[in-house]
Amino acid sequence: DLGFAFQIADDVLDYSADAGVLGKNLGDDLAEGKATLPLIHAIAHSPPETAARLRAIVENGDVQALDEVMRAINATGGLDYSRDRALAFASRAEASIAGLAGNAYVDALRGLVAYAVSRDR
Repeated sequence: DLGFAFQIADDVLDYSADAGVLGKNLGDDLAEGKATLPLIHAIAHSPPETAARLRAIVENGDVQALDEVMRAINATGGLDYSRDRALAFASRAEASIAGLAGNAYVDALRGLVAYAVSRDR
């Protein structure tokens, strides 16, 4: 669950972070042809013609269409949906370690869970 939370949060950052803070270009996943959760959500909740266009953009790694992709993600609530999913996975990860006796390792795991969904880079 921690890994899913971290990855989905990373997917959100790829479409929402400040590139200077993030340390990579926005849309890098798109350029690599990766359909991440915000984009998958946009495809699933867009009209058929928009969904087809988004699929073509990701298949071609067309980073020049990033603004178009961002509009679709924002119009369908893809970032909010993805943030919510990341938080749900983080909550499950936290619940998985809740019963463990407190020690430095458990504290580190709790810190990782919090970091996974609160980071900005």
